[in-house]
Amino acid sequence: MADNEATLLLKIKQVGQNVLDKVGESLDTLKDMVLVVGAALATFAVTAVKAFKESQEASNSLSQAMIQQGVYTTSLKKKYDEMAGSLEAVTTFQDDQITQAQAVLQGHIGQKEITQQLMQATLDLAAAKNMDLSSAAELVGRTLAGETNALARQGIELDNVGDKT
Repeated sequence: MADNEATLLLKIKQVGQNVLDKVGESLDTLKDMVLVVGAALATFAVTAVKAFKESQEASNSLSQAMIQQGVYTTSLKKKYDEMAGSLEAVTTFQDDQITQAQAVLQGHIGQKEITQQLMQATLDLAAAKNMDLSSAAELVGRTLAGETNALARQGIELDNVGDKT
């Protein structure tokens, strides 16, 4: 009888040890999964904050350019924001890149309003010449401002029949 009790106690101990080992393995797996998910969340958070910061900088830059040119109104700013959003949907450029390009253009064209066609032409230039959008906006803006024909240096000739807008 004592042998049966000892055998039973050994079996209980063995089963208990096996269960504890499986729980320990499960906890190790869970720990690894939590670390991976935590790292992914941290990366996402950093990326989201960076994107928000870039978007705010572009928006502030556009507002400042509009203020400096004396054309800032909330309705015009809203129109530019809507334009950036609609152009983002049909191009490869992000809205904050478009907003930054609008700021560059506004700084060059003064008190004239940036049109959808002007922005589309600037986006097309950037895509066709494989250049960043701010550089394309700088070229278009300088040409429209009459400083130099910066586009001619890129092999693009403007027709002088229409007005500068």
